[in-house]
Amino acid sequence: TEVETHWKGILRENGVPGQSTIDYVKLLGPMRLDQYAISLPFYPWLPIFRPFRGWSIQRPSQSLQWYDAYNAIKHDRESLFSRGKLVHAVQAVCACYVMIMAQFGRHGVRPRQEINHFFNLAESPRWGIVDVYAITPNTVLRPVPYPF
Repeated sequence: TEVETHWKGILRENGVPGQSTIDYVKLLGPMRLDQYAISLPFYPWLPIFRPFRGWSIQRPSQSLQWYDAYNAIKHDRESLFSRGKLVHAVQAVCACYVMIMAQFGRHGVRPRQEINHFFNLAESPRWGIVDVYAITPNTVLRPVPYPF
C-alpha cells in the first residue's frame, strides 16, 4: 500500500488520477524505476533486489511478482493467502526505498538517517544535468509537471 501511495501522489501532482496499475506503470520510464537495484547491508547473503525489473505496460499488475501477490491477497485473502511470501514483503519495502530515491535522489535522505543503514543503492540511473534540480542555499524548488 505504501508503494501505491507513492505512485498515486506522483501521478496526481502531474494531473493524472492514478487509480490503477494501468496508470502507475506510466512512472516506469520517466523515473527509470527498473534501473534501481537495492542491497541489504545487514543481510549480505541475500541477492540484490530490483523490485521494478520486468514491469510491463502489457501486464502492469501481474508483471511485478511481489505486487501481483499483494493484489491477489488483497482481493481474496481466504483462498490466495499462500501466495504471500517473505521475499515479496522484502521486495515491496525495497520498492518503497526506490520510490524515495527516484523522487528525492540520494540527497533527499540525509546521510545519517537510519534508513541508510538498512538499504544500499547498488545501482541507480545516471541522470543528465537537465534532468535534476540544482539546489543552492537560496533555491526555491518548483516542480515541473511531466506530460503523461
